[in-house]
Amino acid sequence: MLAEKSDFSITPMVRLLEVSRSGYYVWIKRGSSVRSLRHERIEQKVAWFHAESDEVAGSPKILVDLREDGEIISK
Repeated sequence: MLAEKSDFSITPMVRLLEVSRSGYYVWIKRGSSVRSLRHERIEQKVAWFHAESDEVAGSPKILVDLREDGEIISK
């Protein structure tokens, strides 16, 4: 909805998606969840470890790197 907000008004979009207008505005004001923030942080670390290996490290090596960096994570 955020991407289409410049082209369409909120009212028809909430009707189409069958969500309440007030619920949409509550969602906009709410911050990112802890899970979402952790996911973003891990994605950034994975990209960094992969780039540092000249883009040759695979998932087993990156998993080891993440664990050595203090992440508690499974495959």
